[in-house]
Amino acid sequence: MKKITTFLFACISSLGIMANTGVAAMSSSHSSVAAVAAVGEEGNTPKDYTSYIINPSFEDGTKGWTISSLKSQSNDEFKFKGGTQYMEKWVAKGGAVGSGKASQTITKLPTGKYRLTVGAQNLDQANSSAKKTGAYIYAGSARTNVYTPDDYSVEFTNTTGSVEIGFNATSAQGNWIAVDNFRLYYLGAADNADLVASLKTMITTAKTLVGKNMAAQTKDNLQKAIDEAQEVVDGKKDYTDDVSFKLSGATDKARESINQFNALSNSLALAKVTATKFMGEEYEKALNDAIAAAEAVLASTAEYTEAVKTNLDNANAEAKTSITSYTELNTAIANAEKAYNASKNGAAELKTVIDEAKVVAQDKTVAKADVEARKRMVEKAILAFNLANATPGIGIAPKVTSTHKYVVTGATQALVRASMTGSGLREKGVCWSTHHEPTVLDERTTKSYTLNGTVFHIEGLKPATVYYVRAYAMNNGYTVAYGDEIKVVTHRMGNCTWSWNEGAPTKEANDRCRNAIKETIDYFNEWTGIRGFKLTGNYGAGTPTADCSYGGWMRIGPSASYQAIGTVLHETGHGVGVGTSGRWKDPVVHNWKWYGREANDIYGFLENKEAKPYTSDFCMVGDGTHGWGSSASYDWFVNGADKDKHTAFQYIGGCALLYGLFIDGLCPTYDYANGISGYTYNFDENKKYYLMCKDVKLGLGTGLLCVDKSRIGWKPCLSDQTLSDDAAWYIEYDPATSYYSFKHVATGKYLSHASGSSSMSVKTVSSKPQSTENFQLMPDRKDVTIQAGTKKITTHGYWFTWNNSGQKAMSVNKYGSLTKIGTATQVTFNFEETPSQQWIIISEDEIAKYQEYAIALGIEGVTLDDSTDNEGVKVTGIYSASGAALQNVQSGMNVIHYSDGTSKKIWVK
Repeated sequence: MKKITTFLFACISSLGIMANTGVAAMSSSHSSVAAVAAVGEEGNTPKDYTSYIINPSFEDGTKGWTISSLKSQSNDEFKFKGGTQYMEKWVAKGGAVGSGKASQTITKLPTGKYRLTVGAQNLDQANSSAKKTGAYIYAGSARTNVYTPDDYSVEFTNTTGSVEIGFNATSAQGNWIAVDNFRLYYLGAADNADLVASLKTMITTAKTLVGKNMAAQTKDNLQKAIDEAQEVVDGKKDYTDDVSFKLSGATDKARESINQFNALSNSLALAKVTATKFMGEEYEKALNDAIAAAEAVLASTAEYTEAVKTNLDNANAEAKTSITSYTELNTAIANAEKAYNASKNGAAELKTVIDEAKVVAQDKTVAKADVEARKRMVEKAILAFNLANATPGIGIAPKVTSTHKYVVTGATQALVRASMTGSGLREKGVCWSTHHEPTVLDERTTKSYTLNGTVFHIEGLKPATVYYVRAYAMNNGYTVAYGDEIKVVTHRMGNCTWSWNEGAPTKEANDRCRNAIKETIDYFNEWTGIRGFKLTGNYGAGTPTADCSYGGWMRIGPSASYQAIGTVLHETGHGVGVGTSGRWKDPVVHNWKWYGREANDIYGFLENKEAKPYTSDFCMVGDGTHGWGSSASYDWFVNGADKDKHTAFQYIGGCALLYGLFIDGLCPTYDYANGISGYTYNFDENKKYYLMCKDVKLGLGTGLLCVDKSRIGWKPCLSDQTLSDDAAWYIEYDPATSYYSFKHVATGKYLSHASGSSSMSVKTVSSKPQSTENFQLMPDRKDVTIQAGTKKITTHGYWFTWNNSGQKAMSVNKYGSLTKIGTATQVTFNFEETPSQQWIIISEDEIAKYQEYAIALGIEGVTLDDSTDNEGVKVTGIYSASGAALQNVQSGMNVIHYSDGTSKKIWVK
C-alpha cells in the first residue's frame, strides 16, 4: 500500500490539510483507502484490465484457476462476491481453516502500474471484528493481508508481461475464508525509476542462479541478459521493455534447466545405489548404460533432454524389480532351510528344491519370470513338506455351497462366499484349478472382504475358462479341511472403450475425471462382459453433478466430489440401460421391484441373504430411472456422491449387479437386443439332462422333449418303465461365446434352430456347434414345483432364445393324439412370463427319483385333442416355491395358483 499512501498524502497536503491528519484518516478505514485510491495517476480514472483475468468471479467453475483446498459456493452469505459463485473454505466456529489457495498467471500484460482488487475474508465467526492472520491477496511479490470481509487491493509494477495473482491462506486462523470478484486496473505507465528498480531486483535474482548447474547454453544466455540489464542500471543504456523481457525469459529458462539438472542428479544418485545390488545381467547392463548417459550430460552441461532422465528412471525401476525377484527367492530359500528336517516326510524332495533354487539365486542370466517361478516353487515345496508332516486337530470342516449361485464371476476374477470354523487356524481361503478337487498346492488366495460373512476374492484367472474352486481352512499343524467343490466359469473380457475431452479448467479436475472414467471402464470390462460400448466423457461447467444418456454420452460437473469412480459408475449404469432401456419396465420391473432372477441372486450373494421379490421386499428395487437394493448394506449403484464408499468391493458389487440385469434381459446397447448371454445353468458335462416345458398344457409334470423318428417335440414319458435316451440330452457350454448347446444322447445330433424354418430340428455337427445350435438360456422369473407322490422338484425354467432376424425362442405345439407328439417350434421371443416358451432342465439324478414315483402312482399319459384347451390332462401335482400345494391329483377341474397371484384351470382325469 506504499504507493497509495504517498499519493493520498500528496493530495491532502496540496489542499492545505495537515499531513498527519491525512495519514490518520487513511489508516482508520480500509474501505476509504480503496475508494480514494481508485482515482489513477494525475487524477485520471484507471483503465479496467479485468479482461486479462480468466473467469474472474468463478462463474465458470474453476476455469483458468489453480485451486487448492477451496470449494465453490453459491449462497449469499459472502457479501463481497461478484456473481453467483465464490470460493470458500469453512470449519466450525472456534476452529482454524489452515490452508487454501486460488491462483492464476496473467500473460501478455502491458508494462505499467496496476492495482488488483479482490473481495476476500479471513473471518473468525466467533469474533467477527478480530483480525485473524494467515491470509492475503497477492500479485507477484506484492501482497496485502486479508482479515474481515471487504474489498482488498494490492499495487504492483509489471515489467515482464506476466504476473501471478491470487488469494493464499497458510495457517489461516479464521474459521471461514472466502474469495471472489478479482478486478484489475491499469494505473498508468511506470516511471523510469520504477522500471530500473524492478530491473535491478531482477538482476539480483538472476545472479543467484548463475553459479548453479544448468545447460551451458542456458547459462550463457542468462549471463548475456544480466550484462545487458546491468548496462541499463548503470546508465549506459536506456531502458526498454525488451531488456526486461529477455532477462525474465532467461531467468525462467535457467530455473527450468536447474530443476532439470537437479532432478537428473537425484535420479543418478538413486541409480548408483541400485547398481551396487545383485540383479539380472540384462537389467544391470541397461542400468549402467543409463547411468553413463546421465553422467555425460551432467559433466558436459549439454542441453538437457527428458529422454535421458526418463531412460535412467525406467532402467532403475526395472533393475529394482529384478533385485526384488532375487531377494524374494533368497527369502524363500531361507524359509525352506528353516523348515527342513532330514528326519521328516518329504525331506529329500524339499532338499532337492532348495539346492536347485540356490543355483538360480546366484545366476544373473536367468530371466526374471523364471526367478519368480522358482520362488513360487520353493514356497509350494515348503507347504507340501509341512502338509506331509501335518498335525491333526483342525476342528469342523469349512462350509461352502456347491452351486455357482454363490459365486460372482468376472473375466479374470471371482468372488466366493465361504464360512469355516476350527481352532488354531493359521490360514483361511479358497483354492482353485482347471481340474477337479483343487488343493492348497494349486492356486490359492486369502484375500477377502467382510460383509455379513466372508467373501473371498480370486484374481489371476483366464477369461472364458472353467475352474473348480474349494474353500479351505488350515490349522497351525498344517491339517487342511476343504469345502464342497464349486464350478466357476469366467466370462469373456469386455472391450468397452472410453474418452475424456480434457475440458475441465484445471489439471487436477481433468486427472480426477479421466481416472474415474478409466477405472470405471476397467471394472465394466472385467465384471460385465459388455462389448462394443464406448463411454464418452465431457466436462459440463453447468452440470450440478453428472449425467449420462443411453449409449454412453456423459457429462461431469465442476464439483470434485462427483469427479469420482462411484459417480461415473452410477452414470454409466444409465448409459447401459438402467432407467434408459425399454426393458426397464414391466414385466421385469413392477411396483418398483426388479423380478429378474439373476440380478436378485447376485444381490442375495452380496448381502448373504436370499432375495425374494415375489414374497418379500428384500430384493432389487428401483424406480423409473434408478435401481438399488432394499435394506442394502451398500448402495451398490452409488445413488449420490455421499453413497460412494470408494471401495473396490462396492464397485465390483455394482458391476456384478449390472451383469445380472443384463442376464435377466436388460439391453446394455442396441446390439444386445436380448441382454447378455452367460453361464446361467450349472451342469455336469458327464450327466444326462431332460427338458420339460413349463406350460401345464404342453407337458409340465408328464412330458419331456425328445426325438421320435427324426421329429422333435414333447411326449408323455415319465410313466415309462425305462426312460429312453430319446428324451435325454448332454449339455455343452462354450465360455468363449457364452452360449449353450444340447446334444441328443441317442443320436449324437444337436438341437438346432435352422434359419428359414418354423420348426426345431436336430442336426449332425462335424466339429463343434455353430450359431444355429447355440442357445442363450435366460432365466425366467417364477418358480414352479412338480410332484409325484412325496417327491417334489421345485425349480424354474429358461427361455431358450437366439437371434434370427429378430429374437426367437423354442416352444412346442399341443400334444396330438394322432401324431403322438407335440412338435417343437421356433416362435417370436416373448419377454412376458410365457410358460410355453420356458423350459425346465432336470438332471438324471432328479428325474430318476421322480420317475420312480410316477410309475408307482400309475400316472397316465396325456390325451389331448388339439381342438380344445380343457381335454384331459394328467398332472402329478404343482406346488409353490415354498412347497405349498397348489393343485391336487384328484380328478376333475382344478385350479393352479402361481406364486405371483395368477391362476389357471386344468382338467385332471
